[in-house]
Amino acid sequence: MSCDYSQVSSTLKVIRWDEVNEDLGSDVRGIVNDRTTVNGRYSLRQTPGNADLVISKPGRNDSGRRFRCQIQKSDGAFIISRDAAILTVYYLDQPLVTASKSIVDEGQPVTMTCNKPDSDPVPNNITWYKNGKALNTIYISKFTTSARNSLEIHIEAATADDGGYYTCKAESDQFKGKDGKTSAQFELRVIEYCTYFTLCFILS
Repeated sequence: MSCDYSQVSSTLKVIRWDEVNEDLGSDVRGIVNDRTTVNGRYSLRQTPGNADLVISKPGRNDSGRRFRCQIQKSDGAFIISRDAAILTVYYLDQPLVTASKSIVDEGQPVTMTCNKPDSDPVPNNITWYKNGKALNTIYISKFTTSARNSLEIHIEAATADDGGYYTCKAESDQFKGKDGKTSAQFELRVIEYCTYFTLCFILS
């Protein structure tokens, strides 16, 4: 977070950052200044005409916190930033694949769901993978997907080819490509009718 004081021509006495509430006036908590440059997770990084508030390892619970810069000139007068800088922390948890069944007889239906992870912002893209390869569920007639951004895959009549390891990957505007999060593998096993019948015949 940046505090620009390049327009201040007089000598400065103190540069400080405060945490404030929505009213910008009450519950003020001084967290760092240029006399004590480190206070917990906070530090001050100065360049000519600018003082940055640096917060180490911000977490999702820090989102929405407000910080304001305050400068005291050598004559004792204060210059206080008009608006607060609001901290936004983006995050994306790992999605989870669940299914109506993990073992299904050939010809039977099965539904697999990619449970949207906790995140900010909400994921805007879900990609399904089978055995490590991306699935294009739009152009494969056996798949139907839910209207919720392809969160679910419905297979009306499973075949042996549908068996394998499935994962889903969630992405958002802030977490794309290698920064997206992929679920753990889910194994779907499809028991072929002929194999099942032969097994039943042997057992009988």
